[in-house]
Amino acid sequence: MEDYLIEEKHAIMAINRISQIIAQTLEEKFFEIDSKIINEIIALNLAIQMIAYCMRIRHNAYYNKIDEKYSDNFDYESVIFENL
Repeated sequence: MEDYLIEEKHAIMAINRISQIIAQTLEEKFFEIDSKIINEIIALNLAIQMIAYCMRIRHNAYYNKIDEKYSDNFDYESVIFENL
């Protein structure tokens, strides 16, 4: 199980990075993107962020089953804005 959790962290990091790239691209090219799709892109990115957050909650819960002393202090903001 621990090996799986270690591998899962890589997936969480990748999803988080994808979200950051989308957000950065939107910021840099906001006025170049068709305004009709901006809201859809923002909503999609929010969904990606929520997936990463849910994965990290589950990751933390399973790691606590292995080691009760394990602590992954994070909140929604850390998943969205920090490099894991």
